[in-house]
Amino acid sequence: LGRIGEGGIGGMSFHDRALGALMAIFHYVRLLFIPTGLHLTYQFPKPYLGEPTVSLGIICLAGLALATYFSRRSRVLLFGWLWFWIFFIPVLNLFILLNGPMSEHWLYNALIGFFIVVVGALFHFTSRKAEWKKATEKFLAVVVLTLAITTYHSNRVWKNEISLFTNILKYTHYFADIYNNLGTAYIRDKNLKEAEVNFRKALEVDPAHPKAQENLRTVERQMADRG
Repeated sequence: LGRIGEGGIGGMSFHDRALGALMAIFHYVRLLFIPTGLHLTYQFPKPYLGEPTVSLGIICLAGLALATYFSRRSRVLLFGWLWFWIFFIPVLNLFILLNGPMSEHWLYNALIGFFIVVVGALFHFTSRKAEWKKATEKFLAVVVLTLAITTYHSNRVWKNEISLFTNILKYTHYFADIYNNLGTAYIRDKNLKEAEVNFRKALEVDPAHPKAQENLRTVERQMADRG
C-alpha cells in the first residue's frame, strides 16, 4: 500500500493528505501529553478512513475544537488557542506541503499557544480554590520530573551520529537514507564492518540508492586493502 514519508507529499491527493493530517494530529496530541518515542523520521501507513489512527485523529481534532470553543470567554485562553491553530494548521500538509508527514520540531511554535492555554487554565482554577493550588503544585512537580527524564534520554540519543540514527531505526526500517547515514557514521568511527552492513541494508530498501552504492564500493575497497 505504500507509506506516507517514503515519497513526496506533493504526489498525494488532497483527500489522502487530509487523512494523513488526521493521523498526524493524533501523534502530535500524544506528544503533547506523552513525549516519548521521539525521533527524526516519521512514516505512516497509507491512510484510509477506517484506519484506527485516522479515527483517533478525528477524536483528537474534535477535542481540540471543543476546547477552543469553550475557551472563547477567556481572552487569555482564546489567545492561546488562536496562536496554537495559526501555527498548527500549516504543518499538517493540507495547504503548505512539507517534506514529511510530521516532525516534532514543527510543533514548537504551536506549543507556545498550548502552554499559554495550560498556564491560563491552571491560574484560573488555582485562584478559586486553595486545594486546587496544592494539587496543581504536585502535578507540576511530576511534569517537570518527567520532562527532565525525557530530556536526559534525548541527550543520550543525540550524543553522536551513531546513537541518533540507531534510535531512528528503532521506529522505522524503510528509509534508505537513514541506513546510509548510519553507515557513513560508522566509517567515521572506523568500523568498516558495521558500515558495510548498513550500506547493504540501505540497498535492500532502495537498490538504486546512488550514495549507498558508492559508499559500499568504497568500504569494500578499504576492507580489501586491509586484507
